[in-house]
Amino acid sequence: MTGPTAAGAAPADAALADFLRRHPDELASGPVTPTPTGWYDARRAAELTATHRAIVVAGYHSDRERHGCPDYWDIDAAGDCEDKALWCHRRLSDLGWPKSAMRLWLCAVQQAGRWRSHAVLVVHITIEDGTILETALDGLSRTPMRKDDLSYRMWTLIEPDGAAGQD
Repeated sequence: MTGPTAAGAAPADAALADFLRRHPDELASGPVTPTPTGWYDARRAAELTATHRAIVVAGYHSDRERHGCPDYWDIDAAGDCEDKALWCHRRLSDLGWPKSAMRLWLCAVQQAGRWRSHAVLVVHITIEDGTILETALDGLSRTPMRKDDLSYRMWTLIEPDGAAGQD
């Protein structure tokens, strides 16, 4: 997630702004509303697992390969990390998952001995006993994982209205 910047904007900010111009209603903003108690069941668990599996199976293709530029946000299971996260968001939304329970996060992941920018989709799921699980769909993980179990750093919530909050 690097590339040309708008005046004064970080590369991810410029690419995000471009994505939001093209897809203004894709991402929810404001407070997260976890799924209701009793909503998450075996069918929803299977949807979550299948959605995650699809981004892993699709492989990775950089923005340079696909779009000829260093950073371009798109909805694509076979794209780079933010494209995969956005694809998961769209897929789950199409299956009836509430957008208000899903948020896109940027973070730093250690790869090849250095920290790199990365994006994941986090879904706030209320399980039967009322516990809320922050479940990450991440192209670098074999299965959906609890956000807190990932060894990533510098978590930053993507807010479509332009405000970013940090965890």
